[in-house]
Amino acid sequence: MTIPTLILKKGVPMPVSDELKAQIHTQYSDQSDKVVQILEYYGKEDMHQEVERVHAAILELASGDINRVKELVLEARRDYRNILYWLTFDSDGNPPPLPDFSRDQSPKIPPDIPDRLQSHDILLKILLPATAEPQIVATNPSREEIREHVYALKWNDITFVTAEIDQDNWLDGSGSLNPEDGLSGMCSIEGVQYVTEQAPESLDEIVELLHSFVLRNGAWRTDVVWT
Repeated sequence: MTIPTLILKKGVPMPVSDELKAQIHTQYSDQSDKVVQILEYYGKEDMHQEVERVHAAILELASGDINRVKELVLEARRDYRNILYWLTFDSDGNPPPLPDFSRDQSPKIPPDIPDRLQSHDILLKILLPATAEPQIVATNPSREEIREHVYALKWNDITFVTAEIDQDNWLDGSGSLNPEDGLSGMCSIEGVQYVTEQAPESLDEIVELLHSFVLRNGAWRTDVVWT
């Protein structure tokens, strides 16, 4: 398969192309709409580059596995270059090892928010399946505000709620209440990502993690186990 090259124009979200949708329908059948929806989480932000090429690469690497599509989309949102690298070949025609998302699952305590960012505002952002880019809904929100926004969402499909200082320092609660998807917690400190070892059991747990991050009290680092 030839991976197309397409650069994302600034401010213009890129949907999944009709060509790739046809491929998805062939590979995933009754799950095709879900796969399209997951893929579109890459291509919603200005920083997302070469969107159609990355979408095509994700489908190539996933080989019909919807769970792998989710993992690869998350990796693309971290660094899309990894997705493209995994499709390259060496001088002997051998591809690099496929990504092992299970590596280094040992428990970790993320570092605290850097001192230089302690006085910066924290934005509460929401990304819904039907929206093109995250929506800022509050600045330095209280627990009550976070709870109000989290519980106002349906969570019947993959949803992201993020407390963000900048591109490299944030914490989010994501996923859906659909048992096939489940909930997830993820944070980034200075560009290094950590994922909760156990899925959050409820939206309340996501609210508390987000609120702790906004307070900068450090509890978000130790109240759950990160990997």
